[in-house]
Amino acid sequence: MLAERGRLLRLLAERRFWALWLGRFIGQTAEWLFLFILLLAAWALNGDPAVVGWVVAARFVPRALIAALPGFRLPRGMRIVVPILLAAEAVVATWVAVVIWFPTDVIGSPALWMLIGAVVVGTLATLANNAEQGLMLKRVARRSAGASVLLWAVIDRAGMLAGAVAAAVLMRAQVETRVLALLIGLGFVVAAVLVLIGLLATDSPATQRTQPEPQKSAGQKSANLIGVRWLPPYATAFGGGALATAVLAALFILWSGDDTTSAQPLLLAAVVGAGMLLGPIPVPRVLLRVSAPLVSVAAAAVLALAAVAAFLSGTLLVAIPALFLFGVAAVTQDSVRAISIRRLAAPESYRRVARGSVLALALGQVTGAAAIALGSAALDPTGTVIALAVGQLLLVGVALLIGGPRAALKVGGLSSLPVKSVVHELSWDTRPAATPADFTAREPRTRRLAKWINRQVEMERLMVTLPLSRREFEIYRPNEQSRERLFEQGRADPDKQMPYWAKVWPSGVALADVVVERNSEVSDKHVLELGAGLGVTACAVLEYGGHIVTADYSALPLAHCRLNAVVNTGRSPGATCFNWRHDAEVAAVTAQADFANGFPLIIAGDVLYEGRDAEPLLNVIDRLLVDEGSLWLAEPVRRTAQRFLDSAAALGWEIESRQVKADWPDATDGPVNLHFLTRSPEADRIVGDLGGWRI
Repeated sequence: MLAERGRLLRLLAERRFWALWLGRFIGQTAEWLFLFILLLAAWALNGDPAVVGWVVAARFVPRALIAALPGFRLPRGMRIVVPILLAAEAVVATWVAVVIWFPTDVIGSPALWMLIGAVVVGTLATLANNAEQGLMLKRVARRSAGASVLLWAVIDRAGMLAGAVAAAVLMRAQVETRVLALLIGLGFVVAAVLVLIGLLATDSPATQRTQPEPQKSAGQKSANLIGVRWLPPYATAFGGGALATAVLAALFILWSGDDTTSAQPLLLAAVVGAGMLLGPIPVPRVLLRVSAPLVSVAAAAVLALAAVAAFLSGTLLVAIPALFLFGVAAVTQDSVRAISIRRLAAPESYRRVARGSVLALALGQVTGAAAIALGSAALDPTGTVIALAVGQLLLVGVALLIGGPRAALKVGGLSSLPVKSVVHELSWDTRPAATPADFTAREPRTRRLAKWINRQVEMERLMVTLPLSRREFEIYRPNEQSRERLFEQGRADPDKQMPYWAKVWPSGVALADVVVERNSEVSDKHVLELGAGLGVTACAVLEYGGHIVTADYSALPLAHCRLNAVVNTGRSPGATCFNWRHDAEVAAVTAQADFANGFPLIIAGDVLYEGRDAEPLLNVIDRLLVDEGSLWLAEPVRRTAQRFLDSAAALGWEIESRQVKADWPDATDGPVNLHFLTRSPEADRIVGDLGGWRI
């Protein structure tokens, strides 16, 4: 996570993108300023809650319609599209901001012009967002795609905050309507010019990067968009969108009063924006400790309680912290929803499922605004907000019960909250039983290596058969007395580095079977294995022509790994000794010549035994994996691993998972989860699609 934030800051500092970032920020500020002024005008001119609600609904109707069009996309290759759309927003917003203040017998109903302005600007803004984000993704390296979309969403949320503050200042200063309209139009024009400059500056062959389309994996089926597994993300999108939009409309109805220049609703909107801007910061760390479904329930509860508290209290002292928490909870829901999609959707289905979530969000936004408008006769806005708060909490709870962990497992997916956590006991029994080691007939290289190991531990020999491929390896490990001594040394170690490597774990065996199954992806490829163990997986890589470097925290497991590799394949793996829990050691290894270019494939079996291992693993794969590289991870259904995957999904990793069961060499038969992680620009788009325009 620290590495991802560092990449975000480096991307922000790239001068060739400054014009794009600044143009995006100014454009967003102008859009929110226009909407806020429109809502203040609707309340000041009519004093009718229904008008405010319908204006907000009109703003989001185009988004719902565009999201409903299957496969709709603007031509990203036309760099002039975004500036033209922004210029059109300038014309429409300026005209509407002026004419709504004219006498009704000259231009007709001001409310009608408000609705027209909201619909047209909403349409242009949605189209510009779609095209601009796609153009940006074509101009950054794949390694930075996630950071660019995350930065895009941060800038969008900063624009909401800036728009609210600007509106408050201008209204308190009692700026003339025509001047106000001119400022809004000028903001869109400046944004259009900056975006055009930015696109021209980043469009040269030296800087333009083409992002590959996601490939369909063999044997995968397209996602059913109405299956039970999608109920939780769709429910959080719809319910949260409805409540958030109702809160926005209610702010202008309840906190404006009779003062048409009141800054209170704008101040509270800015507070929500500040919460949305700062909310994503703790989410990845929280997910390393709490499962994603529980975070989703907690976020829904905070949304409901914060909305109710803000409107029942009637005082800024309560409303300000409540609405700040509301903004934090809103983006937390966005993050968890993106995680659910990345964890459960097949790669070729990301775009369709993301569009389904965007559609659910947009429909929720329209529903929330319409509820304020239609409920104004029977309920006051506070009652409507309370009803929507309770409704979204119930909706999310029911969706998680129906489409949550057990349902996801039934339809073949892997849930982010496992039904049970399977922890294999530290049993050293094997099938077949181990026998004493004998190296008298071995070649000199093997005898020398065994002699060095025997100075520290006594070894025994066991035969390991991979359950699926039936490939057999001859493996040497420390005997029982030596293992007990190693564990005593581990308990005395300040870092508590226990000798788990001395066991043939089911995860390592399952990973070796994956290497055999997908040997064409390993042959002649440079591979890094984190956690050398006894070398079962390394033997499979070397046997099929791969070039592997094994990494572990001490020399003894690396020596065992090399011994077993030489015995079984006649080839020696490379080795590096470092502790990836320590960032300084990771940085030192990364600086070495052999590691400077990274690895196209990193493999790891059961390296998430303890909770403290998750964040360091995220850091090391981010540093050592090349842009289009993959991580193959095997783990025995540990909760720590599930939380690691949630955090990886939050940072933009595409995850494909499956589960295997077998009679493992350690005399157990529990399940092992296999996860295949890659960086995907298509998965990264979900962050922007679901979070960039969130109220």
